[in-house]
Amino acid sequence: MSTTALKDFESAIRQQLSHEGREPVGEDRVTLLKIRQIVAEYNLSQTERQADLDKLIEEGEYEGSYAYDSQLSENETGAAGDLRALLSELAELLP
Repeated sequence: MSTTALKDFESAIRQQLSHEGREPVGEDRVTLLKIRQIVAEYNLSQTERQADLDKLIEEGEYEGSYAYDSQLSENETGAAGDLRALLSELAELLP
């Protein structure tokens, strides 16, 4: 999630909660909601990568076949990139 998208998300959270007639939203609550959103996005990415691998298995591919190993490698590369991005995004939320 880009910095701009994160700021837009934060603004949307504040606006939605203020429309619900609640007290002003504390920074801790907004940060928690942002963390939940970020984690949900990365979980979705992982689920999609696993679904790609599962589809290959359903099609008869197996560990050691080119298609399976290629997808597995792609999944691992994507997961490593996501981990670096996730840590960076979480670090930005630290006080």
